[in-house]
Amino acid sequence: MVEKIIDEEFWKNLGVSDQNLFLLVHSGSRGLGEAILNEHVEKHGNNGLLEDTQEAIHYLQKHEQACDWAKANRALIASRALSQLGAQGKMILDIWHNNLVQKVIFLSFFLSFCFNNFSQ
Repeated sequence: MVEKIIDEEFWKNLGVSDQNLFLLVHSGSRGLGEAILNEHVEKHGNNGLLEDTQEAIHYLQKHEQACDWAKANRALIASRALSQLGAQGKMILDIWHNNLVQKVIFLSFFLSFCFNNFSQ
């Protein structure tokens, strides 16, 4: 049961009741992500990879597989825990760390913003 709600608006937007049971599952790729990183470090040290190279494409594919594996692990753990409790549930939030997401930054906008806001 929920003892204290810190952010009432956030809580309301979740659409759940304070009478619900909440299950927090903390699990990742169970070593797969670390193995991918270690492989990269063995081949490239701490250097990055150039975009659109075979090495970068390969790394990102393996990274995505590790993220999918971690998500599947969390879902399985939750399912088993709920089953043992004789309960039903729904996932309301799934977050992880050490995740890569490609973002496009418009350099001219960024430079203009910096120049206009930070130069004197």
